[in-house]
Amino acid sequence: MENNEDKSLDQRVLRLEKTVADLKLMIEQLLAGQRQQQPQYSTQVPPPPAFTAKPAQSATPPVASAAPDTTPKRRSPALSFELPDHMKKVEFWLNKVGIGLLLFAVAFLFKYSIDKGWLTPWVRVAFGLGLGVILVALGFRTYEKRRHFSLVFMGGGIATFYITAFAAFQRLAIVSHTTAFAFMTLVTLFALLISLRQNDSILSLIGAVGGFGTPFMLYTGSGNIPALVLYSSILAAATSAIYFYRGWRSLMWLTVISGWSILLIALINGVYDVSSVALADQRAIQAGVLFAVVVFWIVPLLRQVMRGTTPAALSMPEGKLPTLKQVFGAVSDGQTHWLTISTPLIALGMSRLTWPEPSDVYWGWVTMVGAAVYWIVAYYLSRTERLKDISYIHTLVGGLLFTIALCLLFDGDTLFFAVATEAAVLHLIHHRTGNLGASVGGHVLFAILAMLLIQRIAEPLRDAAPLVNARALADIWTVALAVGLSYVFKPVILKRIYFIAGAFCLAGWFLRELTGSLPFVIITVEAFIFHIEAKRVEDETLRMGAHVFAVLLGLWLIGRLAGNHPDTTAVFSAYALSNLLAVVMAGVVAWLSKKRVTRVSYGLAAHALFMGWLLSELVTLHEGQGYVTIAWGVYGAILLILGLRRATPGLQTVALVTLLVVVGKLFLVDLAHLQAIFRIFLFMGFGAAFLALSYYFRALWKSDKDKGGNSSRTPT
Repeated sequence: MENNEDKSLDQRVLRLEKTVADLKLMIEQLLAGQRQQQPQYSTQVPPPPAFTAKPAQSATPPVASAAPDTTPKRRSPALSFELPDHMKKVEFWLNKVGIGLLLFAVAFLFKYSIDKGWLTPWVRVAFGLGLGVILVALGFRTYEKRRHFSLVFMGGGIATFYITAFAAFQRLAIVSHTTAFAFMTLVTLFALLISLRQNDSILSLIGAVGGFGTPFMLYTGSGNIPALVLYSSILAAATSAIYFYRGWRSLMWLTVISGWSILLIALINGVYDVSSVALADQRAIQAGVLFAVVVFWIVPLLRQVMRGTTPAALSMPEGKLPTLKQVFGAVSDGQTHWLTISTPLIALGMSRLTWPEPSDVYWGWVTMVGAAVYWIVAYYLSRTERLKDISYIHTLVGGLLFTIALCLLFDGDTLFFAVATEAAVLHLIHHRTGNLGASVGGHVLFAILAMLLIQRIAEPLRDAAPLVNARALADIWTVALAVGLSYVFKPVILKRIYFIAGAFCLAGWFLRELTGSLPFVIITVEAFIFHIEAKRVEDETLRMGAHVFAVLLGLWLIGRLAGNHPDTTAVFSAYALSNLLAVVMAGVVAWLSKKRVTRVSYGLAAHALFMGWLLSELVTLHEGQGYVTIAWGVYGAILLILGLRRATPGLQTVALVTLLVVVGKLFLVDLAHLQAIFRIFLFMGFGAAFLALSYYFRALWKSDKDKGGNSSRTPT
């Protein structure tokens, strides 16, 4: 025996040495992200000398080989796709199939005996009851040794009881409704008690399904809505108490779905499918809704608070779409969150359907009270660190209810004003207290307001005074809040998003409210302020927003220059001066910019737009093409002189190109459109001007040496 053990030990050592060598080779070839798991395997394997020096340790099972298989499962069981161990056994599936076939056989036997007339109705019922008792007895008998097998027997026996009671009342008609209902209720109670005793949720689920289905299995065509609501409420209280004690989330989900479904059926049958609505039915449904709020919201919340557990986070794996199993896992793990969100919304909707008479104002105040209750609960939950997550959810739901209340209480511009104020208040609450739920709610509301604001700005005013109408005040209030919050936020990205969105919406607001050249002037000044703010904070996101704003304004200016001149006065009209202001602003931005690309881009844009402005204004005069040529020529000469005096090669190049454009215009345009005497003076004047410039070129030009080696203002 000792020789066999030594031989086995040597073989283990050889295998371990080979494994270590293979792992070292794999580590060298894997990427950095794939190296995290492999060292765990290698570090758990002792080196061969130490292993051979202590042969007594080899008697224990090899831990290193088992660790790689179990450790990943402990890290992320929710993402594992493997079945539980007991579900991998053949007997687990065989007994499920067997009990299902047995139940089908019972149902077929009942039908067959009825068709053949072999057994009297009471014998058939007794047979069903006897089979149920036998199955339950077998479940108790096998519980200690074969638990899963035992639960199958018990579940089958409980299902047999339900089938027998249903057949006795609906098919055989040998028992009264009261008797069948009482029997099914006892079966439900039995199933719930057994589930507690056996500590298994399967039996409670079977009992809950049978219990909630009892009124429908025994339905006779006419029902008592108060009795139905009372029965379902008692059953919901029992199952929710079991959930509170055991924490079986599947049982709670079944209770929630069944409870709301029964109330909805009662609402349809008692309020909408009858000619006259009974007040008792309405009161019963409303009482059921209020009780559902207690059971579906307060009970799960109290379980989290009193049992010292923390709700699971509502999260999904990043980087890829979640699988169906992960979605169901997130919903199940975040049960308290989902119930906190859904319960008040469903309760409000069903209450409004139950009582259609009260006005929206009434329901608005009711919803306002609900929002206050949620915020009070959120405040007390936030005082406990482990309940911060669910406190955020309550804050969000309170904000949602408050928004719904505003929608019910107000309409139109007043509602828009109120919701904008609410969103700003939520952000200020987050800034003051750090409540994440308030911040998320504020962002959601502002996103909705932004979409609505774009739609409102696109709609023209009709029969309303500009700037002081209700819509204008509500819209400018929203814009002001967005811009103001950009100076409150701490994250830079939020500051920029709100500032940029506010700036663009403000431009649209001015464009809608004002007419003539005034909105163009105001938007031009706004664009300039946008650039000044971007320069002050030195932020790339804000700078890009300013560039986009400038591009849109430039396109608008090009359209104005290319369009018809609305005024007869050239150069000095309001239309002309507003266009010139935009050109000057572009030049100032170029002059203030520290970046070469921005300076060159805005400088060239200002140059081209100024020439376009001269063309747009002077061409309207008599013999206007000649005045345009003169203005362009003088402008080009001034640029050339400035470029020479300042020794700026870029400005010199722009000036020379401008003068070449003037020469080209003389031959291509002026020869065809101007009178002969005008052409003579133009050609003669420009010829003399070019000669003078060429003569004084050297005298005007300053070299780098003359300027002390400072040839240009171009920054590095």
